[in-house]
Order: sequence, then C-alpha cells, then structure tokens
Amino acid sequence: MIRILLTSSGSLVSQNILDVLSYAGFSRRALVDIVGVNSLADSPSNFACDRCHAVPSATSSEFRDRLTTILNMEAPDLILCGR
Repeated sequence: MIRILLTSSGSLVSQNILDVLSYAGFSRRALVDIVGVNSLADSPSNFACDRCHAVPSATSSEFRDRLTTILNMEAPDLILCGR
C-alpha cells in the first residue's frame, strides 16, 4: 500500500485527486492510504482521507513545525500538494 500525504486536503485540487482515486470502474482507492492535512477542520474532503491532521495556516509561523511533525509521524511515500 502506498501512503500519500495530501496537503490542503479540502481544496478543489485535492478533491479532484480523491475523486480520481475513487472513480467507479477504475478505482485505485483500496491501493492507497491517504493522509490529509488542512487548516480548515470542517472541509468535506477531509473526511475522504483515511486520516486527516489539522495544521495552522501556511502563513503561520507554527505551520512548518507542525507539518514536519506530521511528516515524521506518517512517513508518506508521496506528497501531493493540493494548493
């Protein structure tokens, strides 16, 4: 199984990535473990991830440290930038 970390998991780009992975008849969703990170906790696409971590806004001084912690904890095989 491939672990994908998806930044800004609530964005339209991320939603499209999640939709493609789950596309009926060509689904690859069962082959990936999706970890989302997003600063907006109530974004609907967050719930399509296997796990989702809340992060401060990317413009915040705390963002880098929080993302580094998540990267070390989750050890993704691939990072896809949703924004």
